[in-house]
Amino acid sequence: MDVSSEEDVLALAREAEKAVGTVTILINNAIFCPVASVLEMDVPTWDRVMAVNLRGALLTCRAFLPGMMNRHQGTIINLISADAIPHLSAYAASKLGLVAFSRKFQTVR
Repeated sequence: MDVSSEEDVLALAREAEKAVGTVTILINNAIFCPVASVLEMDVPTWDRVMAVNLRGALLTCRAFLPGMMNRHQGTIINLISADAIPHLSAYAASKLGLVAFSRKFQTVR
């Protein structure tokens, strides 16, 4: 499945609930991490990194969070790495975006 596809993520949520019942833990760990300098990276690759690493987390949270909130039970873990490694600027930007997303997200209760 493709976490950047809303249709795929909604199908995942349906299948997960059929297979295991109530989903109480979501771990966002999908990554796309091309190695390229800023000058070498083309825009479609940059966009794909953001789609998988950042949009994917948004879509999975939107798919699973309503059930967690209805049950007053659930944990979402967004795995991040913000290390400054040469030629991973898109990856680092997407993961730092996920840091900001997660910090604001913590206020949901």
